[in-house]
Amino acid sequence: AGDDKRIGIWATVTGKFQFWLHAENGLSAHHGAVTSLRFCPDGQLVSAGRDNVVKVWKLGEDTGSLVQVHVGRTCEVAQLGVSPDGRRILLDLGEELRILDRDSGKWLGSLNSRRHGRFQGLAEFSPSGKLVLTASTNQRLQLWRVPPTPDEIQLLRSKNDKDFQRKLPLGEIRHFSIPGASAVHAGVFAPDESVFFTGGTDKTVRVWAVPSVKNWQPIYE
Repeated sequence: AGDDKRIGIWATVTGKFQFWLHAENGLSAHHGAVTSLRFCPDGQLVSAGRDNVVKVWKLGEDTGSLVQVHVGRTCEVAQLGVSPDGRRILLDLGEELRILDRDSGKWLGSLNSRRHGRFQGLAEFSPSGKLVLTASTNQRLQLWRVPPTPDEIQLLRSKNDKDFQRKLPLGEIRHFSIPGASAVHAGVFAPDESVFFTGGTDKTVRVWAVPSVKNWQPIYE
């Protein structure tokens, strides 16, 4: 996918082209350049474009169909992550990054970056789904603990847990300053989440250490 607004599917073994994905009325997949594609474990595909929407596609052997459209994003985050289980997606709205249920669009939580500017460039889940890495407009990277869903919060409350507030995550775990005036466009975690890698406009790949779990205060089990 790319600036032509189309999404094409190829067979990885043979390299043979299979089909194009089409939106309503046979139009291109998006109405703007496609900036992000993510396959889900159940075979569905999540795409993000500069038309301010995230789309979910169901893929078949020789065709694909549009099953969900999530609208309203500000489109400043080109690379939008999907959780490892494929059930949660990220949607950027300026200084807010929302976590939505992929299929229903239900709001599951938010990350807010008022201190460090608007989200920009990338927002990626870690392999465990417990962390999110983001970049912002003021040359910062931020590492977040994924907030509990409304159902998880209700479960803690229903137990009348005296340590309820302590067990909720603070959100931001740590932020990192990007050297110079470069912008980060790509990031990926190591499988064990000990480090993450970033690349951007200064043509440099950097390796950053992820804080150990004991430093994710307060603890949320």
